[in-house]
Amino acid sequence: MLARTACFLIALTFSLLLPSTSMAIDEDKVLDRLPTLYANPPACGPGSDHAFWTRTFAINPNDGYKVRYSRFGCAPGAKGAIVIAPGRTEPAYEYYETALDFIALGYGPIYAVDHRGQGLSPRLLTDPLKGHVDRFEDYIDDFTIVVDDIQKDLSVMGAGDAPLFFTSNSLGGAIGIGYFQALADGNPFDAATLLGPMIHVNYISFVDTDSSRLALRIYSERGASLQANVRCRVGRGMEGRKMYRLRQCRGFRSLC
Repeated sequence: MLARTACFLIALTFSLLLPSTSMAIDEDKVLDRLPTLYANPPACGPGSDHAFWTRTFAINPNDGYKVRYSRFGCAPGAKGAIVIAPGRTEPAYEYYETALDFIALGYGPIYAVDHRGQGLSPRLLTDPLKGHVDRFEDYIDDFTIVVDDIQKDLSVMGAGDAPLFFTSNSLGGAIGIGYFQALADGNPFDAATLLGPMIHVNYISFVDTDSSRLALRIYSERGASLQANVRCRVGRGMEGRKMYRLRQCRGFRSLC
């Protein structure tokens, strides 16, 4: 027990002393692997000053993180603009064809966010395929900054008082709920549609077992939390980087 405690304290000390860094994604390499449709977006016409697909970023002033987002469309649509918050691991460019459909229906531009640690946004771990975030609130803070940036962009494009809509998938819905709770009536959206918002995780879908009453209890949120405490020795009061450092430390117990 003392050895585990000492190991955790060592890992915690290093996690606090070492600066938080993020690694940028090589955008050219990503674009080279995309289908021709994505790599060659339609032209906006001689009278437009905007590209159909614009990739940019907004800086979160809390930690300097550059959260990436995409804008699809050449001009404001008659029905208003749409902001998309994708699901877990989904990049903004995955919604390219969705954006084309929305534009055909009279909406535009269509914005899609690359949440922290996914898509074209910088990674927080050395393994670019492993998702990680220190606090869920970071997602909400990032999204808030991006929406502020989008409003400025719409003003530059001459959108005026056109409606602004929000839609999402999975994780994006959970972020959207947190965003609307934080801003309440101060949010700029006229309407929102949340598709399969990640507000309750169906843990039993990840295992090969029947849906008996016992299995549903074992793989409930409380059951999954208890298993994490027992198997991973994750304390209830630990979250974010602390949890990650503790698991990493347990992999090198012989050094402690």
